[in-house]
Amino acid sequence: MHTGTVLVMGDDSDRQGFEQARLALFSRHGLDATADWLVDRSGRRTAAVVGGTGAATLLIHGAMSDAGEWALVAPHLEGRVVALDWPGSGLTPPIDIRGMGIRQFALEWLDSVVEAVGAPVRILGSSAGGYLALLYALARPQNIERMVQVGAFPGLSSASPFIFRVFATPLVGRLVLGQQPKDAEANRKQVFSKLVADADRLPVDVLEADLAATALPGAARSAYEFCRALVNPLTGVRKSLLLTDRELAALTVPLHVLWGSADNFLKPEAALSRFEGVRSVTAEIIDGAGHLMTLEAPERVAASSNAFLDA
Repeated sequence: MHTGTVLVMGDDSDRQGFEQARLALFSRHGLDATADWLVDRSGRRTAAVVGGTGAATLLIHGAMSDAGEWALVAPHLEGRVVALDWPGSGLTPPIDIRGMGIRQFALEWLDSVVEAVGAPVRILGSSAGGYLALLYALARPQNIERMVQVGAFPGLSSASPFIFRVFATPLVGRLVLGQQPKDAEANRKQVFSKLVADADRLPVDVLEADLAATALPGAARSAYEFCRALVNPLTGVRKSLLLTDRELAALTVPLHVLWGSADNFLKPEAALSRFEGVRSVTAEIIDGAGHLMTLEAPERVAASSNAFLDA
């Protein structure tokens, strides 16, 4: 890893301002972090926010987000945290996710990250970010020590929230994703009220940081391309991305699943039965929490993750 100020696409003042504001966000919530590049031997780069000391845990945000999603959780985690930006999110340059397909994307991108960090790694993934980690664990179990999944994730069912079907609709999705709430309070009401059980509890600076991330050049297009790769507007999660019983039975990496009882993406009772008989998987339901528990229940997420990852 190469520590220091990172800029994407040269001397771009907007991106530099975003980077400094994001580091300040982590600092306000208790983690003095630095900006970093993770660079593999081919020169592929992934932007990250890094803080703490000791054994490293990779933090992978959900779809249409960035490393700033972990600002409330990271200060409570033990060891060294490495919060990543997906390609096309935050400060990481985009790649053709839809062209290569999500399974291949997860394999190639996380191979690059693990090469830069060193295997084996521990992973804490949120929503679709945890799904990428799970796909990687199935392909490269030797590279992951333990992992935690926070919130519902695709692959267990073809069911998909209606809004994701809208996002995946040609032309319409790109138009909708290009429209931003006008300010933090509008973001709370229009977006996050659908992601958490009680949006009033979310700090204003987190809502502002989310607006800044989604306003970065190329962010809306990358979100659209990911949604197109993930979801068929008519039938839901693409069949090729559904996890089979054989795949789940073959999972050897210890996985702890944290699921909110009020997760409106996919209720725990509708999905956790898929893990019955899979000895490597444990589950914990967080009563009253919605989907985005990284923001709604950060201390609970951190405490459960610390206990499991350090076991």
